[in-house]
Amino acid sequence: MAAPKNMSKSKAGSPPSRKRTPATLRSTSGAGFAFEDLIAAWQLVKALSGEQVPGVGGGGTQLQAQVSTLGWRIDDLLLTGEANGAPRRLAMSAKGNQQVSAAGLPVDFVERAWEQWRDPQGPFNRTTDGLALVTLGTNQSFDVTWREVKNACSGSDAALTRSRIRSNPRQSRVFDSVQKPGGNASDEETIELIRRLHVLPTDLQFAVSETESQSIAQCRRLLESGAADEAEALWKGLTNIAA
Repeated sequence: MAAPKNMSKSKAGSPPSRKRTPATLRSTSGAGFAFEDLIAAWQLVKALSGEQVPGVGGGGTQLQAQVSTLGWRIDDLLLTGEANGAPRRLAMSAKGNQQVSAAGLPVDFVERAWEQWRDPQGPFNRTTDGLALVTLGTNQSFDVTWREVKNACSGSDAALTRSRIRSNPRQSRVFDSVQKPGGNASDEETIELIRRLHVLPTDLQFAVSETESQSIAQCRRLLESGAADEAEALWKGLTNIAA
């Protein structure tokens, strides 16, 4: 919803100033929305196909965009699923570039993740919800190390997790990229946050996109006709809905 219009006072004897209608969020946010729209369409196809919400599970039931007013610090997209009658939500930051590196996760994303994690009045449920960074392209060095760190953090023994990560310089560096922006975050608290953090690389917006091809193939399976042209039309329709 657009913010209220601002009225400025005019000087005596001068014509009243015109009311300015604030620009919409989309019109001021640049080309990043095009990537966000593709991510939204991708997740819609997965939800319609019955896939689980990435990282948190549950069948997808709702997709919302620009949800900062609902208390989400990571607010580009919010995918809600349901499992055993309870909601599970994945808040996504959709960035049209790689973002990650061998050094770890970007500071801005991690800082907002910590803010979300520590907000007692916020909507985030530490037990069921997740926070995701959607990136354009992959970084093989990061992907391998992040997978190792995530696997280490999945265990119940925090001391063992810590010793394994700290014995590996690559894993320790990526772990620090999450811990240090958290200020005085302990190893245990960082492990808990990492369990709820997810990185979703995609090749959408590439000249040749395997993700888009797979999404259109899913669209064909959703359609009674299974026709390729109708599947492409459905994919375009979903991106238009997202836009």
